[in-house]
Amino acid sequence: MERSLQNDDSEKYHTDYNVYGFPVYIAEGIFSPYPGDKMLAHWHDDIEILQVLDGRMISRVNGCDTELGSGDIIYINSRQIHFNHTVNNGCHYRTVQINPRIFLSAMPKNSAVERFLKDISIRFYVYFNGSEENREISELIDLLVYEYKERQEFYELDVLSLVCRLFRKICNNYNIPDSVTVSLSDSDLEIQREMITFIYEHFSEKITLEQIAASGHISRSKCCKMFLQYLSQSPVSFLTDYRLKESCYMLSETGNSLSQIAQCCGFSEQSYYNRMFKRKYGCTPLTYRKSSKK
Repeated sequence: MERSLQNDDSEKYHTDYNVYGFPVYIAEGIFSPYPGDKMLAHWHDDIEILQVLDGRMISRVNGCDTELGSGDIIYINSRQIHFNHTVNNGCHYRTVQINPRIFLSAMPKNSAVERFLKDISIRFYVYFNGSEENREISELIDLLVYEYKERQEFYELDVLSLVCRLFRKICNNYNIPDSVTVSLSDSDLEIQREMITFIYEHFSEKITLEQIAASGHISRSKCCKMFLQYLSQSPVSFLTDYRLKESCYMLSETGNSLSQIAQCCGFSEQSYYNRMFKRKYGCTPLTYRKSSKK
């Protein structure tokens, strides 16, 4: 599964594809209705196609919220800052991520495909349930999931064919403008990426709002404004959420003591870490560790 939330520009952060070396990632997941079950803002070089199977979710892309219901599909272009969270009683979804190099490696320079992927105006597109495009894309995703599960001989060719057909459907909307106008400039988007990257790389240290703002070369006030616009939370709140998320991984995957985990994740005191963890997830770190080992 994909655990890394950081920018793919660094060798340290990557998508763990289903099959090593084959840049297609397919997964199903569930967002529970609990407050702590919220994806952190992230981006990646992969394009992403996400379909709601049951329930409702909010998909936030570059500061724009779209509510999706059962059957709805959203396409998110490469390197867009995005995250999702549930509405009301949880949400069951599936996602397909495809690295653009799977297309670009076979295309001539400045092809329509390359222009599509580099067009900064193409951020996301929604295919609502009931439309013909939605039905066609959903059928292709079904076939893609089947081929990956069966993995018969030469299945890679079938997957490659389906991925190309799927992306071709997406490209049909190349000249269709976004239904939502994004007011923030592209320079702001890059600044936001820089500030998030700074948090990802320094979360274990004692960092301040001033340092987060300085990483984007902007003022504290603009920093706070941009985090609210893109992520719906303050920089300090996002930092705390990321520290807690990293601590969940350490609780599940390591034998480190709670005090060691608290320190590694940037919490100066274990008591404060315990309190913040319980506020976020509704249980203590020790209880979470025990439940994750079952």
